[in-house]
Amino acid sequence: MGRKGLFGIIIAILISGTIVLAIETSLSLWQLTLGFILALVLTLGYVNLRNAFILFIMTLVLLVFGYISIKYSCFGVLPGSIAGCVTGISMHFGWIAPHKPFSRSEYIKTQESAGTK
Repeated sequence: MGRKGLFGIIIAILISGTIVLAIETSLSLWQLTLGFILALVLTLGYVNLRNAFILFIMTLVLLVFGYISIKYSCFGVLPGSIAGCVTGISMHFGWIAPHKPFSRSEYIKTQESAGTK
């Protein structure tokens, strides 16, 4: 079994466990879904972005969202957020393979050395 298969199994167990938790504890499925989507987007943004201003905005959104969900007793957001974070981190390290950026000048040099232009 490859790395992608292992991450897929972990994600499937986590998401099914979150759904069972929502059913057994009467948490709102909408809150779980909202927490999952927001945490997934923010986690993928954190691990892929290097711009300080965008990271500041994302952190601000996360903190305000966390405060509002706790203030209005939306406790279903937390398990969804945990599942979203684990899924985002697993996707980053499991599926997104690093690659060398395309360089136009290197491409031109290789084409010229191969004799085609």
